Amino acid sequence: FFFDFSLWNMVLPTEVMQLIFENLSLEGISMCSRVCLVWRHVVFSDPLLAARMDVDKAIQIFNTNAHLGVEFITTGIGMINGTEEEIAQWLERPQLNPQQVGKYLQTKSNKGVLHATMARKDFAGMHLDDALRTCLAAMPPVMTTSGTRRILKSFARRFCTCNPRYFAEAEEEAAETAYLLCFAMLMLNTDAHNASVEQKMTRPQFVAYIASSLNLKVKIPYLEGLYDRVTANEIRAEPQSAGPGSALVRSVFSWVASVL
Repeated sequence: FFFDFSLWNMVLPTEVMQLIFENLSLEGISMCSRVCLVWRHVVFSDPLLAARMDVDKAIQIFNTNAHLGVEFITTGIGMINGTEEEIAQWLERPQLNPQQVGKYLQTKSNKGVLHATMARKDFAGMHLDDALRTCLAAMPPVMTTSGTRRILKSFARRFCTCNPRYFAEAEEEAAETAYLLCFAMLMLNTDAHNASVEQKMTRPQFVAYIASSLNLKVKIPYLEGLYDRVTANEIRAEPQSAGPGSALVRSVFSWVASVL
C-alpha cells in the first residue's frame, strides 16, 4: 500500500512519527495513514483549526531556528505583517524558547525588533539588577560580545526611560552608566558564583573598580547594594563565560572601559 509521508510530517511532530514507525505493525501504520487523511480533511475544512495548527508549527520551527520561524509567520503563512512591533509582540509567546528569542534579538539586522521588544517591557521602580534578571531571563544572549552589547545597550536605554534621572539628568549619560554597570554586575556575578574563583571580590574592591576602571560617578551605598544583591542571588542568564580565576574576571573591568 502507499501513504504520503509529507502528509504525516504536516500533521504530526517528528517525535510522534518516529514512535509510530518503531512500535506499530505494518497494518497499524496503514490505519494511522488513513486517520491522517481524514484529519487533513478536517483541518482544511475548519479555518480556526488550520490556523491553530499554523501557530503550533510556527512555534516548533522558531524553537529550532528563530530566523526561520519568524520568516514562516511573516512571509510563509502571513500570520502577521512583519512590522517590528508585531514581531516583538509575537516574541512574547510563553511557548517560545528564550534562547532562540535572545539569539534572534541580538542579531544586528534585528536591531529594530530588539528596541520594539524592550519598549514593551516595564522596569519602572525596579533595582537595576532585578530588571537585568528579568531581561536576561526573557532573552538570554548567545555568548558573543557584539550580541551581548546590543541587548545590554537596548536594556539600559529602556531602564532609564522607565526610571528617569535614575543615574543622571541627561538620559544618554544615564543610559551609558546603566550599560556599564550591567557589565560590572555580570563580571561580579561570575566572580561570586563561579566555584573556580577562589579569591572572591570584596565589596570595597567592587566599588573601587567601578570608580577607577569604569570612571562612573555612582553613589557608594548604591554600588554596595548592587554588590550585596548580586553576590546573594546569582544572575542565571549571564552572557559572559566564566574565567579560570579571579584575576581574569577583574581584568574585564579594564577591557570594558577601553572598548565601550
